[in-house]
Amino acid sequence: MASHKDDIYKKIWGVQHQGITAEESQAFYSTWAPDYDKDLSTGLYNGPPMVAEALAGVLGDRKDARILDVAAGTGLVGEELQKRGFSNIDALDANKEMLDIAEAKNVYRNLIQEFLGPKRLQIEDDTYDALCTAGSFSDGHLKSDCLEEMIRIVKPDLLRLRGSTRQSDGPSRLCRQPSSQLMFNCLPTSGYRKIIIHRRLSIQNIPPLLAFILLFD
Repeated sequence: MASHKDDIYKKIWGVQHQGITAEESQAFYSTWAPDYDKDLSTGLYNGPPMVAEALAGVLGDRKDARILDVAAGTGLVGEELQKRGFSNIDALDANKEMLDIAEAKNVYRNLIQEFLGPKRLQIEDDTYDALCTAGSFSDGHLKSDCLEEMIRIVKPDLLRLRGSTRQSDGPSRLCRQPSSQLMFNCLPTSGYRKIIIHRRLSIQNIPPLLAFILLFD
């Protein structure tokens, strides 16, 4: 008989298996939403606290920094940021059922239901001081075609934080480069200095994830 953890592994793989479409992953999340937080509270996934801790370490005392949590889901990263004293946080996610749960937590000022890709968001240039995301770059989720839009909505000379991308040989891999070079060939080079700090995020029995902090001039 399969254990509860085995069932959770199946859900994690089920929502990001190779070849899954964005529409299929969103349908999966709509069904999973009521149990999502409970399932991920088992200690299998440490992405949200690690991303929040990394961002807090860079922002320091700037507790009023305006932050966008991309692919916010049910608000796990937002909760971790709130624990660290941040309150000026917006959430962006494509899934209404997940965002409904995030809204009930009262950790976000604004909730934006959109899928981040190459299409221009209804967000002005240079709106945010920082941007973060956990567990979002994989099949059926975000692709590298959203990176320029990420850059556009974050203020120049400040911080972009992107966390938790799965290393994969599948079609959704962010760039076909070694992890230490993952971002260098994915972003515009002119006018930018790219500094990468990456940490491994652990999900038991699942390939390691990486968290990145990117600073731009």
